[in-house]
Amino acid sequence: MHRFLLIVTILALATPAADAHSLGAECRVQGQRVELEAFFSDDTPAASAKVLVRDRAKALLAEGTTDAEGRWTFATPASGTYEVVVDAGGGHRAKVTLIVPDPAAGEAAQSFHSGLSRAKFTRTPWGPILAGLALIALPTALLWLWLRKSRESRPAESPTPSP
Repeated sequence: MHRFLLIVTILALATPAADAHSLGAECRVQGQRVELEAFFSDDTPAASAKVLVRDRAKALLAEGTTDAEGRWTFATPASGTYEVVVDAGGGHRAKVTLIVPDPAAGEAAQSFHSGLSRAKFTRTPWGPILAGLALIALPTALLWLWLRKSRESRPAESPTPSP
């Protein structure tokens, strides 16, 4: 029984932290405007999130708040690299490295996101779900086998002789 408890404790401590409600963001350069969209991992918009745009020297270029759909736009800055930080409160923060292309050099506009694209960020995480179910099923199966084995190894009770 001690071995079983040790295994369950190790498995419980070895599991990664749950990421139940993360914040993601995407930026797209659309001509004279940069469109930002902020969203949670359950695909709901990050409404009223604070947004800061800083240049490489960390100087503040723009700031604002997302609307009810989690969107905010700002004027496209000069070509270069910028950091866009979205803060939805409660520890929900996302950073996007925005690269504004130089049209004179023939660079094309791109979409930038905080890690994964929205489609990948908001999809159902089947891998971690199945791993969690396995972490529940494995100790349960081991306990069931251990209890079965311990019952089988007990000596059978002999009937008491009747007088």
